[in-house]
Amino acid sequence: MDEISKQLREAIDVWGEPIFLLNASLDCVYANMAFCQLLGLDSESCASFPIKTYWPAVQDFNWAQKEFVSELINVTGRQLLVKISIIECSNKHRLCRILCASSKDENMINFHAQRLETLGMLAGGVAHDFNNILTGILGHITYLKTILPMSGSHVESLTAIEDGARRASTVTQEILNFSRLEVSDRSVPVELGALINRTCTLLRGAISPRFEMEWHVTEKKLFALVEESKMAQILINLAINSRDAIAPGG
Repeated sequence: MDEISKQLREAIDVWGEPIFLLNASLDCVYANMAFCQLLGLDSESCASFPIKTYWPAVQDFNWAQKEFVSELINVTGRQLLVKISIIECSNKHRLCRILCASSKDENMINFHAQRLETLGMLAGGVAHDFNNILTGILGHITYLKTILPMSGSHVESLTAIEDGARRASTVTQEILNFSRLEVSDRSVPVELGALINRTCTLLRGAISPRFEMEWHVTEKKLFALVEESKMAQILINLAINSRDAIAPGG
């Protein structure tokens, strides 16, 4: 297998969604464990297997489509309705991602949502560790201020370091708060101004520097009976869609 395909193998192995790689002849040349588990295959089968056995309609599709619904058959003969996303790669390889799957006796499995949930958990863990580092930095700055003279060229540098660390700590705390939002069907009273401030503070760092982001909330506290995680997601979608709708240079 060429070097490009080796790189693809490495990427496939660490991806959380079921993924398999097809060559120009529509033969499966590699699949990750998530895909093998979906079909009920053992780990030794991940390297290569006849995709037609498990995806009879593989040759009937218009590959110009980048996303479509089809049926797979696992090792027990059970049919699985899957949503597949296609990515064209070098050397006419196709990377096939299964976004969700369902069968007659199971609920829909949304692998994309599961991966996003995992990424959120990882981001929360990284933010927690980073916040601990910042706490140590701020502690040392406080100590230095007690043992160093009250005036001198070092004061400005210490103040700049402290201000930067506190700003970083604030952003890190917002990431932690956002990663802890629970996804549920239960609506609770949410203070909208605080939610907007938390979410927009995070978004400001994610939006391109060529855009200026501003938001204004009333001083009066307004509460709404909503699902906090979904409300935050609505704000994120609005901001990202607005960014994408602005023409380059506009």
